[in-house]
Amino acid sequence: MSDKYPSSLIYFLFILILGNSFARTLEPNLKSNPKTLMWGTLQMSYPAALEPGDAFTLHFVGRGASKVRVKFSDETEVFKTQTLSDHETFVLGRVPLEATLATSLELIGQYSRQTVPLPLEVPQKEVQPLGFSKEYFLDLNKNRAAENIILDKVFSARSPRAWTEPFLRSSKGRKASGFGIPRMYTPGTPISFHTGIDFSTPAGTPIYASNAGKVAFVRAFKVRGNMTAIDHGLGLFSLYFHQSKILVKEGDTVQRGQKIGEVGTTGLSTAPHLHLEFRLRGVPVQPLEFLGRVLP
Repeated sequence: MSDKYPSSLIYFLFILILGNSFARTLEPNLKSNPKTLMWGTLQMSYPAALEPGDAFTLHFVGRGASKVRVKFSDETEVFKTQTLSDHETFVLGRVPLEATLATSLELIGQYSRQTVPLPLEVPQKEVQPLGFSKEYFLDLNKNRAAENIILDKVFSARSPRAWTEPFLRSSKGRKASGFGIPRMYTPGTPISFHTGIDFSTPAGTPIYASNAGKVAFVRAFKVRGNMTAIDHGLGLFSLYFHQSKILVKEGDTVQRGQKIGEVGTTGLSTAPHLHLEFRLRGVPVQPLEFLGRVLP
């Protein structure tokens, strides 16, 4: 073996494989490497490329940064910039999971406007067949639609930013299902996407608030099970599904790392796990964009 494959070559291949593996774990951060745009006296930084389900930051530096307004092509709201320091502001953006076409944003200043394209890369993902009956799928969709109507009102809230520290992983456990996986419940039905990350762990495992915020919603749902939604401000919410116990109530102010519940298997669940989900202005976004990071 050593005559055919010198140890130096084996070492090089090992380092190459390790490096590629490490890079993949950092992918959500690497793909956010920014481009810059000069607009009058302002410099805006924004992602060079985006994928469906991404959350991102527009960063403004320069005189007049606080006066900029931003409108995204897929939203009706016009957003004020949020202050970071003197002449430095930001706006959070997001890409819907179902997006297939490039989007854009419009910068609105005191005397001018400018449209900026946001390139979109849509990766090919294998559809996961779940094998449920069509009757089950129809009943599931009916319940999910009813839950969505209720939650859309919750996600419409716009409160001040409550977080200053990195977001925490909310529970122990093995990652059992990733974000954005396309699923087909039974052949011939529309594709739906997994909107969070599942962490498989025994029932009763503590669940902690991912960051500071206010408990916006607590409910027992048929699909999401016992769930809690925490409002972190600026339209950003973290959601915790399938709990066996909920230890907070609506209106409570919670701190980063505070115990808010326990893992269970309520709702549409085949085994104990925590489904952790982030929503930005109602749209599910990649949790890995937040965990361990302060955004912006």
